[in-house]
Amino acid sequence: MMHQLEITRLSDSSWFKLTYQKKVIHIDPGYFGYFDSLGVDPKHLKEQADYLFVSHVHQDHIRKETIDRLIKPETQIIASLSCINDLPTNAQLVRPNTHIDLGLFSVDTLYAYNTEAGHSTKKFHQRDIFLGFLFHIGGKTLYFAGDTDVIPEMHDLGDIDIAFLPIGGTYVMDLGESLEATSIINPKIVIPMHQSSTDLNAFADKLKSKTTECVVLHINDSFTY
Repeated sequence: MMHQLEITRLSDSSWFKLTYQKKVIHIDPGYFGYFDSLGVDPKHLKEQADYLFVSHVHQDHIRKETIDRLIKPETQIIASLSCINDLPTNAQLVRPNTHIDLGLFSVDTLYAYNTEAGHSTKKFHQRDIFLGFLFHIGGKTLYFAGDTDVIPEMHDLGDIDIAFLPIGGTYVMDLGESLEATSIINPKIVIPMHQSSTDLNAFADKLKSKTTECVVLHINDSFTY
C-alpha cells in the first residue's frame, strides 16, 4: 500500500509541515513577528513534531518560540551546526553530506550556499555550514534546497519527485535562477518558496516545462502527493 504524503506551508519563508503515516515532520519552523500576524492556523502548532529539521540559524528558519511549541521529549531533531545555541542538547547537529536513517524514512544533508556569481545581493549563506535536505520517504524523493543560489551540486541530485526552491532574490536565488535550477533538477513537481516580494504565480507562469508541474502553496495551503 502506497501511503500519501501531505505537505502544508506555514510561512512565506520555508517552513513546511510534512505528514506521513501519522508522523509529523516540520522543516525550518521560523517566522517574523507573532503567530497572529503571520496567519498560521493554530491547529498546526498543536501537531507537535515527531521529526524536526533546521537548515540554518537565521530567524526566518528557526525561532525559539516556535521550537518550544513544536517539540516534545521524543522529537528527533536534525539541524545545521549553526544552530548549536538555539536547540536542545539532544539535537543532532550535522554538516552537508551526512546520511541519516530514521526508520520511517531517511535523509541526506546537502550543500546550500550563496555563490559569487549568484544574483543574491547579500551573501550570508556559507558553504559547508548551511544545509539543504534530500528526503527519501514513501518511495518518493524530496529536495528541500534551503537558502541557496544555483550551485553545481544540483546536477547530481538524481531523480527528484518534489523540489522546494527559493525564488525571492536578495538572500537566495531570484526567479530567473530558480527557473534555471528547475531545468537542471527536472523534478516532477516544483514548489516555490522564500519568495519575498516575488509573485509565486509569476514563477508558475514563466515555468515552460513539459516535465515539471508547479504547485503554488500559500500559508496554510496543503498538497497531497
